[in-house]
Amino acid sequence: MLKFALSTIQYMTRVLLNVPDNKLALVRTLAQELNFVVVSEKRIASTLTEEQRKWVDQLKISLDEIEQQMKGEIMLKTAQQLLDEL
Repeated sequence: MLKFALSTIQYMTRVLLNVPDNKLALVRTLAQELNFVVVSEKRIASTLTEEQRKWVDQLKISLDEIEQQMKGEIMLKTAQQLLDEL
């Protein structure tokens, strides 16, 4: 039979933060000031292949175009206009 005191078990919760590069130093400094925080960093962009980076960049451009269209700044082609081009 296993016996242990529940009060000796320490629980930790992992918190994942996406931080802009220009704010990383501030967040790192704040976290290091807390003696109970264990900091580990992993840059997301470094885990992407070149093809995946290009895809993400293209997606960002597309989302920007949609946002501009929703604001009325540009007019995007309709599905019919795209089909007519074929």
